[in-house]
Amino acid sequence: MVKRRRDMSQLKLVAQITPHVEIEDVRLLRMSARVYTNGLAEAGKKVRLRLSSKSRCKQIGTKLSAEVRFALIGVQEQDVTKKVVDLSALLEISYRLTKEVELTPKQLSAFGKLNVLYNAWPYWREFVQNTVARMALPPLVVPVFRIARSQIGQTEPKKDLTEAHNP
Repeated sequence: MVKRRRDMSQLKLVAQITPHVEIEDVRLLRMSARVYTNGLAEAGKKVRLRLSSKSRCKQIGTKLSAEVRFALIGVQEQDVTKKVVDLSALLEISYRLTKEVELTPKQLSAFGKLNVLYNAWPYWREFVQNTVARMALPPLVVPVFRIARSQIGQTEPKKDLTEAHNP
C-alpha cells in the first residue's frame, strides 16, 4: 500500500507541471551503434533485447532542460553471452514554462522519470528503427512507451523484450 501511495504522489507531482510546459527543442547529443558479426544469430532465431533508460531534468529560470539516455542491447537467446547489436543515444529536450514557477527537486525528478521519457520515446524509436535498417539488419520496432508502477519509483526503468526475432 505504501508503494501505491508513492506511485500516486509521483503522478500528482508530474500533473502539477505538465499544464505549464511546452517542448521547444529535441536534439541528439550523442549516439553509438554496433553490430557484433560474431554474435549474429542464425536466420529465424530469436534475439533477447534489453532496453534501459535514464533521465535527469533541471530548471533554469523559465526553462527546463532534460537529458535522457537510452540503450538497447540484443543478445542471442540461445547464448546470452553473445551480443548481436548494441545501440545507445543521449537526447536533450528543452522545455519552456508557460507560467513562472519554481519547481521543487521532487517535481523535477518525477517529471524526468515520467514525462521526459514519454516525450523522448518517439525519437528513440525512430533512431532504433532507422539505425537498424542502415546496419542492414531485419526491422526492429521498439514497442510503445508504457508507464508502469516500477518506472514511477525508479531512476532507470528497464524492459526485457524477449520475443524479438533476429534484428
